[in-house]
Amino acid sequence: MSPCGVRVAMCLALAMSGCVVDVVLARERDGASEQDATSDPSQLRVEGEIIASLGLDEASGDDPTETRFALRLFSGNQRIMDATVTLESSLGTLTMSTHNAQYSATQRGYATQYTVVVTRPMSTARWVIVGPEAHRIVQPVREARVRAMTELPVRWEPAGMAETSVSTEHMPETPTGDTGTFVVPASALVGAPADPVDDKVMVRRTRVVTPMGAALGSSIRVSLRAERAFVITP
Repeated sequence: MSPCGVRVAMCLALAMSGCVVDVVLARERDGASEQDATSDPSQLRVEGEIIASLGLDEASGDDPTETRFALRLFSGNQRIMDATVTLESSLGTLTMSTHNAQYSATQRGYATQYTVVVTRPMSTARWVIVGPEAHRIVQPVREARVRAMTELPVRWEPAGMAETSVSTEHMPETPTGDTGTFVVPASALVGAPADPVDDKVMVRRTRVVTPMGAALGSSIRVSLRAERAFVITP
């Protein structure tokens, strides 16, 4: 082979080897990116609900409030089920269990602020969730007696900064502003001809929060429900 032919062959060999090296490096970079995406805490997306049933037994002073938690973790479109998830708050530390492809737990009481700690083999993520302040119904008073087919004023506190709905036994959940006041229409107070009828009013306040540090699209819906029993008289 002539010197010119040797040089051409060497150039082709180098070019080919260079292409192979580039492909291998590109694949390695792609693989590293995929691995980093699943281990980087900032790439974890969380969805879920915190639902608290608020209550205060005014006779005993006991607080029967119960809060239920349900969280779902994702890395991209992949559901994450290999994590240990704990909730830290003023009520203590709670470890969530896995059930139906989500992390769930129940706790007595309600703490406005929770820290979610997600621990995986290669990473740990911490997110803070701040929900609405717990509210209570101040009107009607407990076991109030209200005439049938009359309006029922409802008041709760605190108010502001939450989605709100009000309902009774004969009135479905009705969205309203979180102003602290609502009037149940007379048509919703359905009594009996001769006997008193037990009823209750429920005020639900909800806030959708975005945990700081979680991936784009993360959201937790925090919903608080308070009830007050009253009696409809003929």
